[in-house]
Amino acid sequence: MESKTFISTHNYVLCFLEANKIGFEEKDIAANEENRKWMRENVPEDSRPSTGYPLPPQIFNECQYRGDYDAFFEARENNAVYAFLGLTAPPGSKGAQIKKESKNEITCPVRCLKARDFH
Repeated sequence: MESKTFISTHNYVLCFLEANKIGFEEKDIAANEENRKWMRENVPEDSRPSTGYPLPPQIFNECQYRGDYDAFFEARENNAVYAFLGLTAPPGSKGAQIKKESKNEITCPVRCLKARDFH
């Protein structure tokens, strides 16, 4: 993945979370080996690329893997980001109608792992 593409996908996720006031913890995997190791170990085997390591952004709700950028983007296009993140959608949002059907609600902050941006 090109550097500009990576920064764009990572910023897209962060901007959405910030704009919707969804709490998250951003982890830098470029400067912190422990974060990089944690991400690599916690992305499920069936979600890993056939060669190499999973690339950021990888999204977790606490320790539960939620998906990568492509999964996030698809959820965003389908107005299902809150369900994708395992969160309760705010009342009146398009995602609230989808989430009403689910009884299991997680209200934990989202963990977004990313590599540091280089300018």
